[in-house]
Amino acid sequence: MRTTMWHAEPTVGVIGRTRQLALVERLLRRRARVVTVTGPPGAGKSAVAAVAASRPGRDVYAERCQLRWEEVQSPEVVRHVSANALRAPDDRTLRRLETVLDTLENRSLLLVLHDCDHLIHGVAELVHAVIGRCPGVDFLVSARQPLHVPGEQLVVLPPLAPAAALALFTAVAEETAPSLPPAARDQALVAEVCERLDRLPLAVELAARSLSDMSLEQLAELVRTSCLTLGAYLPLVHGRPMHHITLANAIGWSHELCTPSQRLLWARLSVFDGGFGTAEAVARCADELLPPAAVADGAAQLLERSLLLPDRPGAGRARYRMPRTVRAYGATMLRYLGEAG
Repeated sequence: MRTTMWHAEPTVGVIGRTRQLALVERLLRRRARVVTVTGPPGAGKSAVAAVAASRPGRDVYAERCQLRWEEVQSPEVVRHVSANALRAPDDRTLRRLETVLDTLENRSLLLVLHDCDHLIHGVAELVHAVIGRCPGVDFLVSARQPLHVPGEQLVVLPPLAPAAALALFTAVAEETAPSLPPAARDQALVAEVCERLDRLPLAVELAARSLSDMSLEQLAELVRTSCLTLGAYLPLVHGRPMHHITLANAIGWSHELCTPSQRLLWARLSVFDGGFGTAEAVARCADELLPPAAVADGAAQLLERSLLLPDRPGAGRARYRMPRTVRAYGATMLRYLGEAG
C-alpha cells in the first residue's frame, strides 16, 4: 500500500466535474462520515476524490491521509496493512483492528481510500468499525461500487457532458503535442472519438495522448475498430495504477472482480446495442447456466458495479444500457466463449 499525507491529482483530470466536486466538498464540510465516489471504469473517481478532499481546511480536519490499495491482494489483511500505514503500535495483546481504533479514536482525520474495489468487504469492515468508535475520523472512498456501511453518501460520476469531453481532449492533446496540425483540431471528429469512448475521462485522456504518434484520422479509426488498445503504446504515467495504463486494463480490472456468472452475463448482455429491460435480458441471456432469476439479479449487480448504467431513469420499470467501452470488452469475451453469433 502507498500512503501519502497529501497529494491532489492534476486539475486537468477533473475537467467537467465541477458539480460533483462541489457536492463532495459540501458533504465533507458537513462531516458526512462516509462519502463514496463511484462510477464506471475510467470515470475519474480517484481524481475527483483527491481534489475534493484537498479543499476543506484545517477547520474541518486537522489531518488528511490518502491510502492506495492496489498492491494489497487480500481483504483479510486490510486491518493489518491499515495499522502499519497509520503507524499504529504493534501491541500483540490486541487484535490489529483494535490498535487501529485506539490510534484513531481521538484524532480529527479524513482518510481517503483509493483502489480498494478488490478489497471491498475488508475495507467495509474497517470503515464500519472506525465510524462506530472514532467520531473525528471520516472517509472519502473512490470505488466502483458502494461499501454499504451506515450513513454512506454516494456521489455518482456519469459520463462527461459533450462539451466537457471535448475540453478535456483538447487540454490533454495540447499538453501532449503542443504543435498539433490544424487537422488534429477537427471538432466534429474529436466529438465522434469522445462519444465512442462514452465520454469517460480516462478513455478521452488516453485518446488525446495518442496524438503524440498518430493523426486524428488514425485515432478515430482505431477507436471505431479497436478502442480497447488505447494506451498500449504510450509512455507510462508516473504514479498511475497499473489497471489504468490502458483502457483494456481499466475494464479488465472490473472483469477480474466479477463472479463467473456476472462475467458470463456481461458477455451476453454485450449483444444489446442500446437500452434493454429485465424481460429482454432474460429472453436473450437465460439458459441452464444462467436461469432467469440469475439474469435479473445479475443485471442489478452489474448496475451496482457501474458496468451497466440506468437507461431512461424514472421511466418506471428498470432499464439498463451498457457503456460502449464495457460492451466492447464483453463482446471480446463473448467471442472467446464461442457464443458470438
